[in-house]
Amino acid sequence: MARRSILLALLLAAIGSGCAPEDPYSPDRARQRDGARFEERLRSEQARGDELAPPAAEADSAPAYAASRASLEPERVLRAFCAQWANWSYRTIDRQQRRLAELSTPALAGELAPGAAQRALDSTLKRDRFAVRGEVVATDLRAGDDRRSAVCVTREEELDNGRDPLGDGAHRVYFARLLRTGARWTIGAWQPQP
Repeated sequence: MARRSILLALLLAAIGSGCAPEDPYSPDRARQRDGARFEERLRSEQARGDELAPPAAEADSAPAYAASRASLEPERVLRAFCAQWANWSYRTIDRQQRRLAELSTPALAGELAPGAAQRALDSTLKRDRFAVRGEVVATDLRAGDDRRSAVCVTREEELDNGRDPLGDGAHRVYFARLLRTGARWTIGAWQPQP
């Protein structure tokens, strides 16, 4: 009887101290055991065959424009800048930056350059084949002689591996200030809205 009492006391002490038998099929135990291996396997697996998304196009998805003609009218320069802003891929960042610089003041081009350089060096953009595809939905310009404030609205899709993971995209709003120098209009300020 004394042995049974001792064994029962030891068993109760073990259960009370957290040494109870573990369920090998519990989600927490499986997550701990397989979590790191599962995430590593996901990162290392490459898509095969028809699972592979089409690569981002080397050609631009932004509408073509002639910078010299676009800059003659404020509406055209705003639409051209907005379309270039909303259309880029990891392959076309440099081209997009050059085109934005053509349509903007030197000061704004200087402000935008570090962000473009950072995106160009970001290896995750290439790994995920990231791209943004958009269209200009609406623009609104206030009247003015040499300065005009404006709003541009786009509908943009962020593409990962050639696919839009979230669905139908989202509308984005941008505030702009246009400046005229002689006969040429340029974008002097560009503010993406949250």
